[in-house]
Amino acid sequence: MKKLAIVSKTVFPILLLIALLFGIAYPEQASAPTPPKNITLTIGGGFPGSTMFVRAEAIATLLRKLYPSWTITTLAGAPSSFLQLFNEGKTIDMLTCLGLPKAYDVVLRTRGRAQTIRPRTVLFTGAAMPQHAIAIEDLPIKSILDLKNKRYPVKVHVAPGKGGPPDIITEWFLETYGITYKDIVSWGGQIKYVPIKDFASAFQSGEINLWFQYTGVPMTDILEAATRVKLKMIPYGATPEILKTIREKTDLAPWTIQAKTYPFQNEDYKCLACLEGVEVAANFSEDAAYWITKAVWENLKYLYSCWEGYKETLNREIGISYTKDYGLPIHPGAQKYYREVGWLR
Repeated sequence: MKKLAIVSKTVFPILLLIALLFGIAYPEQASAPTPPKNITLTIGGGFPGSTMFVRAEAIATLLRKLYPSWTITTLAGAPSSFLQLFNEGKTIDMLTCLGLPKAYDVVLRTRGRAQTIRPRTVLFTGAAMPQHAIAIEDLPIKSILDLKNKRYPVKVHVAPGKGGPPDIITEWFLETYGITYKDIVSWGGQIKYVPIKDFASAFQSGEINLWFQYTGVPMTDILEAATRVKLKMIPYGATPEILKTIREKTDLAPWTIQAKTYPFQNEDYKCLACLEGVEVAANFSEDAAYWITKAVWENLKYLYSCWEGYKETLNREIGISYTKDYGLPIHPGAQKYYREVGWLR
């Protein structure tokens, strides 16, 4: 017993010193916060089978796994219809397939669907959709600015459908250069709205000779077109003043399409991109927003396995900078997480 007492007197101070040095928690200390329970979340995920829906379902699956008491539903459909439901406070709690807040708000107002836009916030950006121009190889223009100077009669695809955000953004973009849709028509050109599935055949048939839109890269239909006709990238040719104006008007953010993203692209392509964000209402639960943001940033390996494009935008080097550029305030719950990890002060 005497020997045991000596050992105890020797060992206990050593264990106490280790605890003090390495910060071992004592029972009386507060435990780590835990996620809220029984959250019901309906996510607007984009068109069925699209990368938008894949991204939304990846996040939903992750949250279901981490927070078993949560009830999470991913809906498929048109992004603009989700925004309308969200704006009316119906059905949709989270939007994962939107970007360009200014453009979508304009769509709602011009269609008479909303007199007041419901305040929205962003948790993080999850995809980049660069606005880029691609033309047939023999089109005699060297940049968008060159198009204005030469007044060439292009047959330009501007969006899959008339009046939606892609159409609005392209029109705004060109107007910043001093080019209107009416100008292009007056030069003998045409404004074309080609369904996504028909891009390749439209280039091949000569229905279009210039394609200008924001989309994920590389776009499969453009890759298919490149197997049928020779294509080239058309640079912006913009002054810093033009780029600044475009950014302020459209919410587009700086981006680079890396060389060889397309087989005919030999150099990096400097451009602006639509950043698709995960949005929630301004009054969305702060706790839920915190735990969703935390789940995403601390499980990147899983999300990368679901959609490789997440590597471009969901990474710690650029994540918060692009979230700041998105065009909406960052939700307080997300801000809390970003401050914890040192991304916000």
